Amino acid sequence: MTKQIYYATVFASGFSVTAIELAGLEIVVPDKAEIAKARELTKPCVDKWLEIAGPYGPEIISIISDYTAK
Repeated sequence: MTKQIYYATVFASGFSVTAIELAGLEIVVPDKAEIAKARELTKPCVDKWLEIAGPYGPEIISIISDYTAK
């Protein structure tokens, strides 16, 4: 089942890119400096979320960090 789901996501990803291009939009990947700036701007929100997230909050942030640009 996992292989089938993964196989389907390859096509879904390709379709998303095609749909974005057909809509006349541009895919923009920000550079690392912009990502760092956004992280700084959102830090108060993340800190507040960690206050209310409970004991699993830091672990969730760690998992998210594994899948986001650094």
